[in-house]
Amino acid sequence: MNAPLPDLTQHTLPIVEAGVRLIMEWEGFVPHAYHCPAGTLTIGWGRTESVYEGEGTSEEEEIEWFLPALQRYRDAVIVSLALGRLRPRSGAGRCRASMWPRYKENQLAAMTSLCYNIGPAAFRSSSVCKFHREGKYREAADAFRLWNKYTDPETGRKRVSKGLKKPAVKLSGICT
Repeated sequence: MNAPLPDLTQHTLPIVEAGVRLIMEWEGFVPHAYHCPAGTLTIGWGRTESVYEGEGTSEEEEIEWFLPALQRYRDAVIVSLALGRLRPRSGAGRCRASMWPRYKENQLAAMTSLCYNIGPAAFRSSSVCKFHREGKYREAADAFRLWNKYTDPETGRKRVSKGLKKPAVKLSGICT
């Protein structure tokens, strides 16, 4: 059984609380550095940045990294969604409302979760991002199901991950 998630009431959250909690639940908290199935050194709630062998952490320490990281990934999602819409026109100096992406809070939370797992560059080129930019929200939601694999570091082949399969299906459902 998983340990209870920490109290988030004292923190400013970058996405809806349900989205933060889903990411924390799916990642699970691991207080020591370990290699995920893809071979990446990981700690806490899936942190892969600046992790070293033998590192240990606490939930209190990790929350101070985790929430600002989610903010960065959320911002990367918003910019990625806007990239296909920002087309400068001659003499245009102001932003038009139509240039900025439209999304519901649950869609933003789902896309932030995906971006957190695959990184901003992969998110920017993903079918989830492409379909959302085009306003094809059903197709975008369905595209989450494609993100259930990792590259096996020994064979270089894609493998379905038990840990990614359930979140991919769940994100597809909440993104509609």
